[in-house]
Amino acid sequence: ELIQIPNLERLLDRINRLYGSSTKFPIWSTEFGYETNPPNPVTVPMATAALYLNWAQYITWSDPRIKSYDQYLLNDPQATNGFTTGLNFYSGKQKPIYAAYRMPLYMPVSSTSKGSPLVVWGQVRPAPNAAAQIHKPQVVQIQFRSGSSSTFKTVQRVTLTNPNGYFEVHQTFAASGQVRLRWAYPSGPTVFSRIAQITLN
Repeated sequence: ELIQIPNLERLLDRINRLYGSSTKFPIWSTEFGYETNPPNPVTVPMATAALYLNWAQYITWSDPRIKSYDQYLLNDPQATNGFTTGLNFYSGKQKPIYAAYRMPLYMPVSSTSKGSPLVVWGQVRPAPNAAAQIHKPQVVQIQFRSGSSSTFKTVQRVTLTNPNGYFEVHQTFAASGQVRLRWAYPSGPTVFSRIAQITLN
Protein backbone atom coordinates (compact mmCIF):
# COMPACT_ATOMS: atom_id res chain seq x y z
CA GLU A 1 0.00 0.00 0.00
CA LEU A 2 1.24 3.49 -0.84
CA ILE A 3 0.51 4.72 2.67
CA GLN A 4 3.18 2.32 3.94
CA ILE A 5 5.94 3.53 1.59
CA PRO A 6 7.31 6.17 4.03
CA ASN A 7 7.49 3.49 6.73
CA LEU A 8 9.31 1.19 4.34
CA GLU A 9 11.78 3.93 3.45
CA ARG A 10 12.51 4.68 7.10
CA LEU A 11 12.96 0.97 7.85
CA LEU A 12 15.36 0.49 4.96
CA ASP A 13 17.38 3.53 6.02
CA ARG A 14 17.49 2.41 9.65
CA ILE A 15 18.71 -1.06 8.70
CA ASN A 16 21.24 0.43 6.32
CA ARG A 17 22.64 2.69 9.04
CA LEU A 18 23.36 -0.40 11.16
CA TYR A 19 25.90 -1.30 8.48
CA GLY A 20 27.40 2.19 8.47
CA SER A 21 25.82 3.19 5.18
CA SER A 22 23.76 6.27 4.35
CA THR A 23 22.68 4.99 0.92
CA LYS A 24 19.03 5.67 0.13
CA PHE A 25 17.97 2.57 -1.72
CA PRO A 26 15.44 3.01 -4.55
CA ILE A 27 12.07 1.28 -4.47
CA TRP A 28 10.27 -0.39 -7.38
CA SER A 29 6.49 -0.59 -7.44
CA THR A 30 5.68 -3.74 -9.42
CA GLU A 31 1.94 -4.25 -8.88
CA PHE A 32 -0.70 -1.60 -8.35
CA GLY A 33 -4.37 -1.23 -9.17
CA TYR A 34 -7.87 -0.63 -7.83
CA GLU A 35 -10.70 -3.13 -7.87
CA THR A 36 -13.77 -1.65 -9.52
CA ASN A 37 -17.53 -1.77 -9.32
CA PRO A 38 -18.57 -3.10 -11.77
CA PRO A 39 -17.86 -5.97 -11.88
CA ASN A 40 -17.22 -6.41 -8.14
CA PRO A 41 -20.09 -4.75 -6.20
CA VAL A 42 -18.17 -4.49 -2.92
CA THR A 43 -15.35 -2.35 -4.36
CA VAL A 44 -15.09 1.31 -5.39
CA PRO A 45 -17.19 2.90 -8.17
CA MET A 46 -15.46 3.33 -11.52
CA ALA A 47 -15.11 7.13 -11.33
CA THR A 48 -13.60 6.87 -7.85
CA ALA A 49 -11.16 4.20 -9.03
CA ALA A 50 -10.08 6.46 -11.92
CA LEU A 51 -9.38 9.33 -9.50
CA TYR A 52 -7.53 7.05 -7.08
CA LEU A 53 -5.45 5.59 -9.91
CA ASN A 54 -4.27 9.04 -11.00
CA TRP A 55 -3.73 10.17 -7.42
CA ALA A 56 -1.62 7.09 -6.73
CA GLN A 57 0.53 7.71 -9.77
CA TYR A 58 1.02 11.34 -8.72
CA ILE A 59 2.17 10.20 -5.28
CA THR A 60 4.52 7.71 -6.91
CA TRP A 61 5.92 10.36 -9.26
CA SER A 62 6.39 12.78 -6.35
CA ASP A 63 8.62 10.36 -4.42
CA PRO A 64 12.11 10.34 -6.00
CA ARG A 65 12.91 6.99 -4.42
CA ILE A 66 10.12 5.17 -6.26
CA LYS A 67 11.56 4.23 -9.62
CA SER A 68 8.65 2.46 -11.29
CA TYR A 69 4.88 2.33 -11.57
CA ASP A 70 3.28 -0.89 -12.78
CA GLN A 71 -0.43 -1.39 -13.42
CA TYR A 72 -1.95 -4.71 -12.32
CA LEU A 73 -3.96 -6.07 -14.22
CA LEU A 74 -4.72 -5.41 -17.89
CA ASN A 75 -7.88 -7.58 -17.99
CA ASP A 76 -10.12 -8.61 -15.10
CA PRO A 77 -10.25 -12.29 -14.18
CA GLN A 78 -13.42 -14.19 -15.02
CA ALA A 79 -14.45 -14.42 -11.35
CA THR A 80 -15.92 -11.12 -10.17
CA ASN A 81 -14.66 -11.72 -6.64
CA GLY A 82 -11.06 -11.94 -7.86
CA PHE A 83 -8.61 -9.10 -8.45
CA THR A 84 -10.87 -6.91 -10.59
CA THR A 85 -8.11 -4.32 -10.98
CA GLY A 86 -7.97 -4.61 -14.77
CA LEU A 87 -8.11 -1.68 -17.14
CA ASN A 88 -10.48 -3.85 -19.17
CA PHE A 89 -13.34 -6.12 -18.19
CA TYR A 90 -12.89 -9.88 -18.58
CA SER A 91 -14.51 -9.58 -22.04
CA GLY A 92 -11.76 -7.20 -23.15
CA LYS A 93 -14.07 -4.17 -23.21
CA GLN A 94 -12.35 -1.07 -21.86
CA LYS A 95 -13.33 0.28 -18.46
CA PRO A 96 -13.49 4.05 -17.90
CA ILE A 97 -10.23 3.72 -15.94
CA TYR A 98 -8.47 2.72 -19.17
CA ALA A 99 -8.54 6.37 -20.25
CA ALA A 100 -7.37 7.45 -16.80
CA TYR A 101 -4.36 5.15 -17.08
CA ARG A 102 -3.55 6.12 -20.68
CA MET A 103 -3.54 9.83 -19.81
CA PRO A 104 -3.40 10.51 -16.06
CA LEU A 105 -4.66 13.84 -14.76
CA TYR A 106 -4.36 14.96 -11.16
CA MET A 107 -4.77 18.32 -9.47
CA PRO A 108 -3.29 18.29 -5.94
CA VAL A 109 -5.51 21.24 -5.00
CA SER A 110 -8.88 21.61 -6.68
CA SER A 111 -10.21 24.69 -4.88
CA THR A 112 -8.75 28.20 -4.78
CA SER A 113 -9.65 31.87 -4.94
CA LYS A 114 -10.24 33.65 -8.24
CA GLY A 115 -7.02 34.75 -9.88
CA SER A 116 -4.89 32.15 -8.11
CA PRO A 117 -3.36 29.40 -10.27
CA LEU A 118 -3.82 25.69 -9.73
CA VAL A 119 -1.28 22.97 -10.39
CA VAL A 120 -2.18 20.65 -13.25
CA TRP A 121 -0.17 17.42 -13.28
CA GLY A 122 -0.44 14.70 -15.84
CA GLN A 123 1.14 12.27 -18.23
CA VAL A 124 0.50 11.30 -21.82
CA ARG A 125 1.65 7.71 -21.67
CA PRO A 126 1.78 7.10 -25.46
CA ALA A 127 3.50 10.43 -26.23
CA PRO A 128 7.16 9.29 -26.06
CA ASN A 129 6.55 6.56 -28.64
CA ALA A 130 4.62 8.97 -30.83
CA ALA A 131 7.41 11.56 -30.64
CA ALA A 132 9.99 8.93 -31.62
CA GLN A 133 7.91 7.75 -34.57
CA ILE A 134 7.40 11.15 -36.18
CA HIS A 135 10.49 12.91 -34.73
CA LYS A 136 8.37 15.71 -33.36
CA PRO A 137 7.68 16.85 -29.80
CA GLN A 138 4.18 16.07 -28.59
CA VAL A 139 1.79 18.67 -27.22
CA VAL A 140 -1.03 18.05 -24.76
CA GLN A 141 -3.89 20.49 -24.35
CA ILE A 142 -5.35 21.46 -21.01
CA GLN A 143 -9.04 22.12 -21.57
CA PHE A 144 -11.61 23.80 -19.36
CA ARG A 145 -15.40 23.97 -19.26
CA SER A 146 -17.15 26.36 -16.90
CA GLY A 147 -20.28 25.34 -15.08
CA SER A 148 -22.40 27.42 -17.46
CA SER A 149 -20.79 26.11 -20.67
CA SER A 150 -21.48 22.99 -22.69
CA THR A 151 -18.11 22.88 -24.45
CA PHE A 152 -14.48 22.51 -23.43
CA LYS A 153 -11.98 25.14 -24.56
CA THR A 154 -8.19 24.83 -24.62
CA VAL A 155 -6.57 27.11 -22.04
CA GLN A 156 -2.96 25.92 -22.28
CA ARG A 157 -0.81 23.85 -24.64
CA VAL A 158 2.07 22.00 -23.00
CA THR A 159 5.01 20.67 -24.99
CA LEU A 160 6.07 17.38 -23.45
CA THR A 161 9.79 17.27 -22.76
CA ASN A 162 9.89 14.58 -20.07
CA PRO A 163 11.06 11.23 -21.54
CA ASN A 164 8.09 9.48 -19.94
CA GLY A 165 5.50 12.06 -20.98
CA TYR A 166 5.00 13.68 -17.56
CA PHE A 167 4.28 17.37 -17.04
CA GLU A 168 3.41 19.74 -14.19
CA VAL A 169 2.26 23.29 -14.89
CA HIS A 170 0.28 26.10 -13.29
CA GLN A 171 -2.95 27.34 -14.80
CA THR A 172 -5.34 30.11 -13.78
CA PHE A 173 -9.00 29.38 -14.47
CA ALA A 174 -11.78 31.92 -14.95
CA ALA A 175 -14.48 30.14 -12.98
CA SER A 176 -15.50 26.91 -11.31
CA GLY A 177 -15.89 24.05 -13.73
CA GLN A 178 -14.23 20.99 -15.20
CA VAL A 179 -10.73 20.27 -16.48
CA ARG A 180 -9.51 17.57 -18.85
CA LEU A 181 -6.54 16.76 -21.09
CA ARG A 182 -6.71 16.36 -24.86
CA TRP A 183 -4.10 14.68 -27.06
CA ALA A 184 -4.11 13.13 -30.52
CA TYR A 185 -2.16 10.16 -31.81
CA PRO A 186 -0.16 10.95 -34.98
CA SER A 187 -2.53 10.01 -37.80
CA GLY A 188 -4.82 8.51 -35.18
CA PRO A 189 -7.68 9.26 -32.81
CA THR A 190 -7.96 12.10 -30.34
CA VAL A 191 -8.11 10.88 -26.74
CA PHE A 192 -9.07 12.50 -23.46
CA SER A 193 -8.24 12.13 -19.78
CA ARG A 194 -10.81 11.74 -17.07
CA ILE A 195 -12.54 14.98 -16.02
CA ALA A 196 -11.48 16.80 -12.83
CA GLN A 197 -13.70 19.24 -10.97
CA ILE A 198 -12.40 22.61 -9.73
CA THR A 199 -13.96 25.26 -7.52
CA LEU A 200 -13.13 28.97 -7.33
CA ASN A 201 -14.16 30.83 -4.21
